[in-house]
Amino acid sequence: MKKLCSLLIIVLFLSACGDDSNSNETSTSENQSDIDKLVMAYLPLEGGEGVQQTNAEFEDGLSEKIGVPVESYQVSSYNAAIEAMGNEEADMVIMPPFAYILGVERAGIEALVGAKEQDGVQSNIIVSSESEIEDITQLEGKTFGFVDPSSSSGHLLPKTMMLDEMDMSVEELENDFLKEEQFVGSHESALIGAVNGQYDATAIASPIPEALVDRGVIEEDSYRIIAESDTTPPPPFSVRGGLPEETKDQVKEYLLNFDEPNFLQNLLGMEGAEFVEVDDSDYDFYRTMSESLNMSPEELMNQ
Repeated sequence: MKKLCSLLIIVLFLSACGDDSNSNETSTSENQSDIDKLVMAYLPLEGGEGVQQTNAEFEDGLSEKIGVPVESYQVSSYNAAIEAMGNEEADMVIMPPFAYILGVERAGIEALVGAKEQDGVQSNIIVSSESEIEDITQLEGKTFGFVDPSSSSGHLLPKTMMLDEMDMSVEELENDFLKEEQFVGSHESALIGAVNGQYDATAIASPIPEALVDRGVIEEDSYRIIAESDTTPPPPFSVRGGLPEETKDQVKEYLLNFDEPNFLQNLLGMEGAEFVEVDDSDYDFYRTMSESLNMSPEELMNQ
């Protein structure tokens, strides 16, 4: 999740053209003939030539689908992307859910599709197989190894799960219920630390344990899952609300039928992911989390 937040963002800029008589029309009156080009902006993952090739293939296919050139553009931050959407300078963006919620509030963006891993992602609260802890209530007075302050599945979501289960405030959880909380930097380190007894429990994204077992890093019977969240909604591809409906439909159709797994792996670091249908209400999951933690989407995004 953090990689997603810190490594990558895509923004598609649509430029309008026309004579002076059309210059005062509102965005809701745009039509397909207004579109001059589509410019894609992103912070690339490491990968060099391979990443550039999959991005180029994606851009070429999208250009053919919508009938206008697609170019590349780099953007510095999620806040910059949201501002561009609000100013009608940017028309499409992929960003983490908390950034998306902020974009809805500030710029009226709409979720078009989501990028989902095959089985989805949950947050799992995990203890060593030798631990006597059986459920969340038994974490009282224990040490907890979180991944990173900004990690959804490795911090924000499991903390929300504990708040809901114990019916307490964030302050009570952190200062009274838990003995100590640590941030260890990565999902892999968090799980290895719990297995090795560095802390009593941890929370990580659900694909991590199996991956570490497959690599021989930990034994299959070295850990136990004591709680798991619902499957998290996927990171959304979002569009500016005032875009022509024809453009939205064309881009959505292209994304839902795009079948190049290396593109999303390079783009988001998500293995075996695909584009799926989503709705704004899916992201109430994160709005509820924001309320439980008593933090705004912007505060959570910038953790």
